[in-house]
Amino acid sequence: MTLADQAEAAGVAVTRVVSPWADHTITLQFGGAPNQMALQLMLKHFQGHDTA
Repeated sequence: MTLADQAEAAGVAVTRVVSPWADHTITLQFGGAPNQMALQLMLKHFQGHDTA
């Protein structure tokens, strides 16, 4: 059972994002697609959970 599975079983809402890039070397470039995707996901999360 993965951490995400355990969280869902405990009633936590989990969003799963699957990247089509399996080669980790593609993420070495800051402007690479996987890094940009991760930045956009984090931005969306933090904007949706603004506590200020």
